[in-house]
Amino acid sequence: MIAAHYPSQGSSARWLMPLNAVLAVVCLVLFLLAIEQRQAVQAWHAVRDGAAPALQWAGDWLGDRTTDIREALDPTPPVAADLVDVLLTGTFVSLDAEVPLVATFDGPRVILGDQTLTTRPLRIAAGADVFAPGQTFAERLDARADAQIELREVVPDSEAEAVAPSALCADAAPSSVALLHRQNTVDLMLFPRASETTSLGEPCVIVTLKAQ
Repeated sequence: MIAAHYPSQGSSARWLMPLNAVLAVVCLVLFLLAIEQRQAVQAWHAVRDGAAPALQWAGDWLGDRTTDIREALDPTPPVAADLVDVLLTGTFVSLDAEVPLVATFDGPRVILGDQTLTTRPLRIAAGADVFAPGQTFAERLDARADAQIELREVVPDSEAEAVAPSALCADAAPSSVALLHRQNTVDLMLFPRASETTSLGEPCVIVTLKAQ
């Protein structure tokens, strides 16, 4: 008669020990991935580094899965896309019959009728910003409060010492231009030199232009 041979309890326990260690590590990783907290990931690094000697003997059981876990915990951050600026260029015609104007935008140059203004960036204002006491760009241009208004300073060209007077400003020299670009239209505000330094002041002209 052949006697059946069963593994001893001691050998079974020794066989289950590495399996239990692997299951414990997998459960810990799944828990950390579920909560997705930076502090938890940092805690995982501390536990992983501190327990490395004790878990070294179970390394053969993890195999390639260890690399997958490490990549899940330490993913490479995505590279941010470069910002794409919409360059205002081309010729636009006034939609206001009372202000017949043809405007051309060519880099720093703004050609208004027969006058060429040389400009340089000043800042980006929000629609909610005040350009004169009690007046905001949003209210005057019928725009959103978070609309981005491009402000440009009018500067003398390379051959002049001062900005030339403009007929649009009642023969006063303009100081700045505000531009709101909305699809194929541009709202333009031209400002004279203001006496107050805290605001742009009342504009010489406000005109809505449409691309040709």
